[in-house]
Amino acid sequence: MTVEQLFTCRTCGIEKPAKDFQADRRMKHGIIYRCKKCRCKKRAENGSYIKEKLRKYSYRTGGNSIHITVEELQKVLKQETCSYCGCTLTDVLNESTEATVDHVYTISKSYGGVNLPINIMPACRGCNASKHNDHIYDFYQRSEKFTPELWTEFVSEFGRRLMKRDLTDLEVEQLKRNLADEADDLRRNAERRAVATG
Repeated sequence: MTVEQLFTCRTCGIEKPAKDFQADRRMKHGIIYRCKKCRCKKRAENGSYIKEKLRKYSYRTGGNSIHITVEELQKVLKQETCSYCGCTLTDVLNESTEATVDHVYTISKSYGGVNLPINIMPACRGCNASKHNDHIYDFYQRSEKFTPELWTEFVSEFGRRLMKRDLTDLEVEQLKRNLADEADDLRRNAERRAVATG
């Protein structure tokens, strides 16, 4: 039986097995001497993790131009709760509560969303994946976690960001109706296109 060799992380000073370090064949023992956990923490702090995500996102979406700075994304990701279900956001990768950035109007041919700060909101990974390319009103209608209270809070915050001021209760209610009407119009237009191409 072989004993697994341990290496000391140069950042946290803790001994860990080789699997906890990034591989690098150029190094003497084939690893970089900063553990993956410390590396992730450092990349989150200096913004390089977000820069990489932006680069990959742009590549995946066919070179979509991005008008959001790393600082603006970091601000959104530092929010404590999901805009849709209200759960507490975490930084645990691939967990349903992981903090992600969601486009209110998705970047797609159907909805024409844009990569602007006013179009992004903090969302847990679960809600982000569940919403997918749906209009925000349609997602609110079918989500069990997106309550009427959270919907009002979301519309108020989204409206505040659009108008650059707080909205009155009457304006919030009007924006809710506008979003519902917009979703209906988009649905009808999609049905017409389906029939026309039929």
